[in-house]
Amino acid sequence: PLEQHFVGIKGTGGKVKARTNQAAYDRVVQFLKEDHQVMVFVHSRKETVKSAQSLFELCAGDAEESLLFQLQEGAAGLDEAKVEFSKSRNSEMKELFQRGVGMHHAGMLRKDRNLVEKWFDKGIIRVLFCTATLAWGVNLPAYAVIIKGTDVYDSSKGKMSDLSILDVVQIFG
Repeated sequence: PLEQHFVGIKGTGGKVKARTNQAAYDRVVQFLKEDHQVMVFVHSRKETVKSAQSLFELCAGDAEESLLFQLQEGAAGLDEAKVEFSKSRNSEMKELFQRGVGMHHAGMLRKDRNLVEKWFDKGIIRVLFCTATLAWGVNLPAYAVIIKGTDVYDSSKGKMSDLSILDVVQIFG
């Protein structure tokens, strides 16, 4: 059965960001321990990498949790995936891949996005940080979906506004 959980985070500035990162990290770790894949939706291209890096920083002091963010040696197709990722010129994407994590946003080359989609679909990439453009164009199954924050920048208004319910429904699939 489908479940939805909402986590409200209060505070200002850096405290909200730190609490949001911690809440997302806790859920990602929980799902990885249960051997599930996770998609984490963020609201900017830059945030795909920053969120992944904050996840690595949070697990740095915990050897057991650090093991969750490694490629699963012996997994079917891993050698092929390593070869394909080594050919990319996107250094951030290659670095994340070494930890079993992917990134996906509209600013990436189409071939890099296809590569990430392929290996997430095959289970080599276990955590995918992405923007909502993925939800509108690609059908990738994941056990869990996390939407990291509901404030998005609206360029037509020149300010932050709430994520539309249509986007939320599309992200959840």
